[in-house]
Amino acid sequence: MNEAQFQLNLTFLPIEDRLLLRIASGTRGAMAEYRLLLTRRFAKLLWDALEHVLQLHVLDPCIAPEGRTAVIQFQQSAALSQTDFFHPLHVRTGGYTLWPPSPAHP
Repeated sequence: MNEAQFQLNLTFLPIEDRLLLRIASGTRGAMAEYRLLLTRRFAKLLWDALEHVLQLHVLDPCIAPEGRTAVIQFQQSAALSQTDFFHPLHVRTGGYTLWPPSPAHP
């Protein structure tokens, strides 16, 4: 079965002092990969923004403010339990571009 996959890989590059975020999506054998070099400052900004979005998602009026942290931790542990950390990142080999190739230039 050829299901669509979505994979993330985050690696620290000490020489550049950057985080390399690799995002792969597609079906096995036809994965497209995007690479982003992130500074520590931007990674922290991105992390804080993602935490803020997660807190907005939990803005159920039935949940007391003290219980929101517990709900967020529960959602994070539930997501981690469904995550597959055993399969390596599968991407095509070859050159990488900033954007996917157009249909005229595969």
